[in-house]
Amino acid sequence: MRRGGVLALTLLATGCATVPRQAPLEDLGRAVAERTAVDLAVTGQSRAAIASRTAELVAVPLMAEGAVELALLNSPGLRAELEELGIADADRAQAGLIRNPALFGSIRFPSDSGAQNNVEWGLTQNLLDVLVRPARVRLAEQDYQRVQHRVGDAVVRLITDVESAYFAALGTQQITLMTDKVRAAASLSEQLADRFRDAGNVSLLELTLQKAAAAEADLSLTRSRTDAVNAREHLQRLLGLPAESRNWQLPASLPPVPATAPSLDTLQAQALERRLDLAAARADSRVVAEALTTTRRWRWTSGVEVGIDQERDTNGGRVIGPNLSLELPLFDRRQAALARLEAQSRQSDDRVAALEITIRSEVEQNYALLQSERAMAETYRDRLIPLRTQVVEQSQLEQNYMLIGIFQVLQAKQQEYDAWRRYLEATRNYWMAQAELSRVVGGGI
Repeated sequence: MRRGGVLALTLLATGCATVPRQAPLEDLGRAVAERTAVDLAVTGQSRAAIASRTAELVAVPLMAEGAVELALLNSPGLRAELEELGIADADRAQAGLIRNPALFGSIRFPSDSGAQNNVEWGLTQNLLDVLVRPARVRLAEQDYQRVQHRVGDAVVRLITDVESAYFAALGTQQITLMTDKVRAAASLSEQLADRFRDAGNVSLLELTLQKAAAAEADLSLTRSRTDAVNAREHLQRLLGLPAESRNWQLPASLPPVPATAPSLDTLQAQALERRLDLAAARADSRVVAEALTTTRRWRWTSGVEVGIDQERDTNGGRVIGPNLSLELPLFDRRQAALARLEAQSRQSDDRVAALEITIRSEVEQNYALLQSERAMAETYRDRLIPLRTQVVEQSQLEQNYMLIGIFQVLQAKQQEYDAWRRYLEATRNYWMAQAELSRVVGGGI
C-alpha cells in the first residue's frame, strides 16, 4: 500500500507539472527586433490606445516607419498570425501533462439468497504516457520554436510588404504629379498649334503631331492616376485600416537613393543566418528527428498500463492488488510509423537544402535588381536631367533669336519633365527593390 501511495503521488506530481515558459509575444518580439528594429509590443495595446495612436499617425504625413507601425497596430491578418503562438504555447503546456487515470467499477448480483453482491473497482494509469513525457516535452518545445520562427517570418514579410507598398504609393503619387505636368505642356502645345493653324502659320502635319502628342499625354496621365489609386488601396489593405479611414496623407517627395549598399557576400551570409523561414524549416527537421528517435526507443512498448483493483466476493471476502496490462507487438511493431518518419526526416532535410539554395539565389537576384535601379536613378539624376535642363535653356535662347520655333521649346520642356518622371520611377523602384531585398535577407539591411 505504501508503494502504491508513492506511485500515486509521483503520477500526480508529474501530471500537474507544466512546461516552463515565457510570454509568447515577448519571445517573438525579441526575434523580430533583432532583424527589423521594430517593436512588436505595440500589438499588445488596448483598443483605446491603438485608436489613439492610429489617429496620431494619420494626422501627419505618413512616413515609412509610421506605415509599419499602423500595420502592426491594425492588421487583422497579423493578429491572426500571432494567435498561432498562443495555440503552439498551449500545445507546449499540454505536452507536459499526463493522461488522467481511468477509474472503473462493476457490481454483480448473486443468484443465491443471502449472498452479498460482488463488487469490483480499479484504477489504472498509462505508464508509457509517463515514461515518454520528457521526450514529448522536448518535441513540443521544438515544435513551439518552429511555429515561432514561422510566425516571425510572417511578421517580417508584413513589414517589408508595407515598406514596398509605401514606396510604391509615394512614388506613384509623385509620378502622377509629374505626368500631369507633361500633359499640361502637351496640352499647351496643342492649343498653340490650333491658334497658329488658324493664323496659317503651321502646317496640318504639325498640328496633327501636336494633337497626337496631347492625346498620348492624356492616356499616360489616366494610366498614372489608375496606378496611384491601385497603389494607395494596396497600402490601405496592408495597413489594416477600415474603408472609412482614408484621410492619411503621404509626404511630398521620395527619399534620395543612398550612396552605398552592403556587399553581396555580406547579404548572403546575413540571409542564411537570419531568415526565419529557414530557421522554421530547420526546426521542423529537428522535430521530425526527435519524433523518429522517440518512436524507435519505445516501439516495443506501445501500450503499458499499471493500476490497482479491489474485489469483494459474494461471501464477503475482499482481495486487493496491483495490475499490469501490456500490448503485445505481434502485428503492429510500429514499422509503418518508422518508415513514415524516416521519409519525413529525409524530406525535411531536403527542404532545408532547397531553401538554402533558393535564398542564395534570391539574394543575388534582388541585389542585382537593386544595383540596376540605383544606376538608373543616378544616371537620370546626374546626367540626363541636367542635360535636358540645358537643352530647355538653349532652346529658349535660340527661340528668342527666332532660330527655332516655340513647338521645339515646348517639346524640350516635355522631354525634361519626362526625364524627371523616369527618375522618379527609378527611385521608386529602387526603394521597392530594397524592401524586397530586406525580406530575402531576413530583415532590415
